[in-house]
Amino acid sequence: MPPKKTSAKSDSLAMDTGELKKTISRLMLLTEMSRDMNLSLESKRCFKEMIDKVSKFLAVEVISLMMLDEKKGELTIEMAKGVKEEVVREARAKLGEGIAGRVARDIKPILIEDFGQFPNFKTSNGRKYKTDSCMSVPLAIGGQVLGVLNVTDKTDGTSFTKDDLETLTSIANHVAGTIRNSRVYEELKRINDIRSDFLAVLSHELKNPLNNIKASLDTFLDETGKDLKTEHVRFLTLAKDNIDRLNRLVHDLLEVSKFEAGKLELARDSVDVTGLVGDVSDQMRNLFEKKEIDFTVSLPQNNIAIWGDSDRLEQVLINLLNNALKFTSRGGKVSVSLEDAGEDIRLAVSDTGIGIAKADLEKIFDKFSNISIKTDGIVQGTGLGLCISKDIVGMHKGSIRAESEERKGSRFFVELPKDLRKKEAAERLIKRP
Repeated sequence: MPPKKTSAKSDSLAMDTGELKKTISRLMLLTEMSRDMNLSLESKRCFKEMIDKVSKFLAVEVISLMMLDEKKGELTIEMAKGVKEEVVREARAKLGEGIAGRVARDIKPILIEDFGQFPNFKTSNGRKYKTDSCMSVPLAIGGQVLGVLNVTDKTDGTSFTKDDLETLTSIANHVAGTIRNSRVYEELKRINDIRSDFLAVLSHELKNPLNNIKASLDTFLDETGKDLKTEHVRFLTLAKDNIDRLNRLVHDLLEVSKFEAGKLELARDSVDVTGLVGDVSDQMRNLFEKKEIDFTVSLPQNNIAIWGDSDRLEQVLINLLNNALKFTSRGGKVSVSLEDAGEDIRLAVSDTGIGIAKADLEKIFDKFSNISIKTDGIVQGTGLGLCISKDIVGMHKGSIRAESEERKGSRFFVELPKDLRKKEAAERLIKRP
């Protein structure tokens, strides 16, 4: 029986279908790599994800990622699979020397199907390749080479093809961007850690002398205050108040630094938020009475329990009440209320103070927002309290916002989930591949 004839059209269609499948597979790989590598900007994790994916997709036994040291002009192995540890430690490739060195210098990929045709490319350590075939592609962005990606030894014993080289080049182009991003991230993290450590030392060095000065002023005023002129007492009291203000500023700077560095963790426990609001309000009531401000508290009849950090939640409420006290003139009104809203709780602090301009309202939660408000003839800044409060509320998976009108007062609203663990679990499900 004669062989069945196939048309050129059907052969072309089969080739087109095969090419389409290869393209789809390559795009799926890049998408999967992008998703997995972007889950973390830490370079080690990014490199491992890349090597695992490439070795599986191209079915290779040996893969190495070499990074360029620009000062030395040489490549060293950053991470590898199927390479002996002593080789990883000792391997060096000068620019222009060997396969990787030439790829890095020329910023062009190299595909070798048979080493027999390229005797000059034999490795200096005498290593023999199983397939006598390899690929090496540059990792580069904007004409700047970052490193080289090398693969050898296909598991099926065949040589690498131009399709394999195209795939590896696409991967390398993608990985180069991730490497650049991870380097920027790690440098910013390093700078942030230095700043955090500096602020911690500064805080310690400032607090001790400030506390000593304050203690001396307190003793002096207690022992000789009656013999001093009224004007002198006022100056000394003002100095003591400014020392308290500096202490609070140093403390707040350290808090903000800890939040930004991710060094602050919540103590998780069941918190009686109704009791917390009541206790804080009772503690601060005398401050409002001294300023002749009408202070009211509205609490639900039943105790409301939420999951979170009692000390940090108390800090948020104190910050909001202190701001209301600071920016409300004598004879004004301040109120705090707590509401049960099903799976959430709502806390509100309102005042009849000077209010906040609409242009400033958008930046009151920013650190160093440089907003100054005049009340009782004194110009006062919002400080770092609202910035810290926003960070604390965010760590509890809640939200904080403000409404205000100039000369009519301000209202701050905090909404918190009763169980932040549910929100965290939901976020993990969303992020899961």
